[in-house]
Amino acid sequence: APFALRWTGSNRQKARQPRAEERSDCMHCVLRPWRMEDADDLAAILNDREILDNLQDGLPFPYTRKDAEAFITSLLGADPGSAYAFAVTAEGRVVGILS
Repeated sequence: APFALRWTGSNRQKARQPRAEERSDCMHCVLRPWRMEDADDLAAILNDREILDNLQDGLPFPYTRKDAEAFITSLLGADPGSAYAFAVTAEGRVVGILS
C-alpha cells in the first residue's frame, strides 16, 4: 500500500493513503456508551445464529430483549474503569459492539 510523508513543523508523519476500494462514504460509525433504549437493536443483532456461531462469548440463543437489557444494565452499573464496551452506531442505530 502506498504511503505519504507529511511534514508538520519538525515532525514527520507517515500516513498510508487508502486505495480506492477502501474508501467509503456510505456509512459513518460513532462509538458511544450504551443506553437502555439500545436493547432492541442489540437483541436483533445477537438473535442471529450465524453471528453467534462466529463468537466465542457463550451467548444464549435465542438472544432476547431481556438478555440485551441485562447486558446493558451490567455495563451501566459497572465501575467506569473496569468496563470498556461501546455501542457502535450508524444513522442512530446500534450496528455492533466494541469491547
